[in-house]
Amino acid sequence: MKTGHSENEYIYLEKDGRIGEYLGDFNEVLTTLVDLYQPMIDNYEKVKQDIKDLESQIVRVNADYDRYGAGGGSIPISRIAAAFVEMTKDSNPGFASTMSTIIEQQEAIQNKIKELEVVEKTLNHQHVCLYAGRAVSLAKEAKKALENNELRPLRDAIREIESLMYREYAPSRRKPLVEVVLRNLPLSELHYHSDRAVPESGYVYGPRESRKN
Repeated sequence: MKTGHSENEYIYLEKDGRIGEYLGDFNEVLTTLVDLYQPMIDNYEKVKQDIKDLESQIVRVNADYDRYGAGGGSIPISRIAAAFVEMTKDSNPGFASTMSTIIEQQEAIQNKIKELEVVEKTLNHQHVCLYAGRAVSLAKEAKKALENNELRPLRDAIREIESLMYREYAPSRRKPLVEVVLRNLPLSELHYHSDRAVPESGYVYGPRESRKN
């Protein structure tokens, strides 16, 4: 039977085999993870894909520098266009104008990429999206495994969920996550050190003598 634990009382596993003994409602954990993080994960993946799509619109021209002993490479077409503008702005204004349009189009794409990279970095602050994605994925795998009485995937899921808790910085997500995890999951003894600072949320790493067996 599962031993309950409050905000300052924790269950730590001495052996993997005790996971099942101390496991609460794993469905509640999975539902909370999905509700809190799936929209953010989806948004993050969309931003990454948008950046990739925009990067494919950056035109580069392959250049062979072997004759100069510098190897090969590529040059952004905007740089080539800028050179043509400089060379033809007086002799061929029409052509120079066309090249200027190319420069503007490419710069607009670059600026959009930079904006999305800021969004990507903000969404993934402290690598939360990365850990959340893995936690959700492993939790789904663990749920399927539990239906077949397999506990090993659950251990991996718990480890990833704890890593996510350690990195989560937003109180609006951290508080409900911590509450549901502490209510339903045993914690991995080796994952934490008892001398770490106590986060504001109250999630602590208790000394061995305070651990329940």
